Amino acid sequence: RLNDLEKHSDDLSAFRPAVVNVNFVKKNASGIEVGRYSAAVHGIVPIFGEGQHIGSIEFGAGLSSELLANIGKEFNIQSAIYFDTKSSELGAYFEAQKEKAKGAFVLFASSSKKIRRGAPDNLRKRVVKSGKTEVYYDNPGKNAITVSRLLDYNNKAIGTIEIHLDRTKV
Repeated sequence: RLNDLEKHSDDLSAFRPAVVNVNFVKKNASGIEVGRYSAAVHGIVPIFGEGQHIGSIEFGAGLSSELLANIGKEFNIQSAIYFDTKSSELGAYFEAQKEKAKGAFVLFASSSKKIRRGAPDNLRKRVVKSGKTEVYYDNPGKNAITVSRLLDYNNKAIGTIEIHLDRTKV
């Protein structure tokens, strides 16, 4: 660890499966990783020295409401991420969230406090299963919500990302 050279050789298997996988298969990985405490987007690359695998390096950013809000300001969109509470890929951090969830999906992050409901769970389940993006019209056609499957670094479905569009001026 470049931020703490004295700390090394610790067991990451319980909370950093993407890093463990990159170090095992010695190939790049990128995408969402749900860890022990939260979720992030990572790019992880194995490192070799003198022909031998010596570790990996990663870059990433935590998934958060703040990140979605910044993207929303830049592109003038509102969005939300919902995790599937049935996904085995969710880390220990989300076990408590699963208990609180009133449905099959739990809101993880949103670009606005106004986003609380989003698409219905039956539509999310269909999108997660099929991989096909769908549009849901909420509030008698005033909001269009584009719902797409969210995949982790291993291409496993872990939930949905939803883009909200205000159609009142359309």
